[in-house]
Amino acid sequence: MQIKVYTIPLSNNDSAIAECNAFLRSVRVLALHREFVNTGPHSFWSVFVEYLDDNAPANKKNKKAVDYKEVLSESDFEIFSRLRVKRKELAEREGVPIYLVFTNEQLAGIVTKQIKTIKELENLDGVGKNKADKWGEILDIVSTEDK
Repeated sequence: MQIKVYTIPLSNNDSAIAECNAFLRSVRVLALHREFVNTGPHSFWSVFVEYLDDNAPANKKNKKAVDYKEVLSESDFEIFSRLRVKRKELAEREGVPIYLVFTNEQLAGIVTKQIKTIKELENLDGVGKNKADKWGEILDIVSTEDK
């Protein structure tokens, strides 16, 4: 994720608006925040854009998608599918993209490594303490499998 900030003055703003619009059309926007800053005759709009650059390094673009139905056992794939549903619920609740909660690779890791505790989740590649604490309730899916 990257960030760009635009300042658009109230007067003579055609070029600033055109530049901002051209940028917005060229990237995948994750979030856009705008704020009117009232400073009298010098008032302006501040536009804060969080975006993904589709021209980002090619190594991510060339990475092959994994079909987890082929990679995981039937029982593991069933758990993986339920984890995906829970991830979607968590993402919608917080208003964030699902991949910010957990990636498919991380969900598959939870299943294959049989992760059941927050401490184990913290050690999963790309998770860490904060993410494990924030989204650790996803492990409820795994713990219900044991019952």
